[in-house]
Amino acid sequence: MDPTNLNCCLASILGLRPLDRVLINSRHEIGEARAFSKFADQPFELPWFYFQRLVGQQLEVRSPGGYGALISPLDVCDVLPGTPIAVKAITPAAFVARLSLSPAERNADAGPPDFADAHVLFAEKDKWGRATFCVWFTDERHNGKHPWRATLPGADAGQCARLARRTVMPVISRSGASHSADHGTAQAAALDARVATLFIGSALRGDAGSAARLACAGVRPIPLARLNRDFGQGLESSRHAPTAQ
Repeated sequence: MDPTNLNCCLASILGLRPLDRVLINSRHEIGEARAFSKFADQPFELPWFYFQRLVGQQLEVRSPGGYGALISPLDVCDVLPGTPIAVKAITPAAFVARLSLSPAERNADAGPPDFADAHVLFAEKDKWGRATFCVWFTDERHNGKHPWRATLPGADAGQCARLARRTVMPVISRSGASHSADHGTAQAAALDARVATLFIGSALRGDAGSAARLACAGVRPIPLARLNRDFGQGLESSRHAPTAQ
C-alpha cells in the first residue's frame, strides 16, 4: 500500500477526537523529550500529547504547554480518551464582516448566524491569566490553514475559562509546563492491568458472563470502584485458578 494511503487509513481507524491524548514514539519527539527531561531533571519517558487535528496525512499534537508537532499516525502507540470541548464560535467570515460595521453596531452582540460549531484545541493566557481559545470548526468551510482564535458567546466562554488548565487542554502561558500530558496514565494502566487479570481469571474459571463483561471494558469503561464491588474476589480467585493445559 502507498505510504500516503496507509497514513490516511490509520488516521481514520484511530478515530481521534480533539483533546484525546496520544503516546508518541517518534524519533524527533523522543529527542525533544530527552532534552526536556535533562533540563527539568526528570526521568525520561515517552511523551503524551494532546491530539489537535488532522493536517494532510499527519496528526497535529501539542504538549500541555502548547509545544506543537506534526507526527505520523504510525508514531502513535497508545491512546487515552479525552473530553472534546464543543463550542459555538464566531466564524472568520462573520468576524471580518463585522469590522465594516459602525462602532455602535460592532459593539452589539453577534447573532446566531455569525456562529458555527467548533471544538477547542488549546488556550492562550496573558500575564493576567485571561484566556483566549483557538478552535477548529466542524464545517471545514470555516477553517483556514491554522486554528482560529475565536470569539465565544458568554456561556461557552465561561465554561472554557473554567476548563483552561493543562490537565484538560494545552495552555500557552508564561508559566512552565510538563512536556508530557501523562497525568492519570499510571492509574489508567493499573486499571487496565486489573481488568486483564480479572478477565484471565474469569476465563480460566469458565465464568463466561464475567469474562464477557470484562471484555467490553474498553468499549464501556468500568470504574475501579465497580470492579472492586462486582469482582472483589476475582483477583484472589484468579491466583488459584487452574492453568491452561
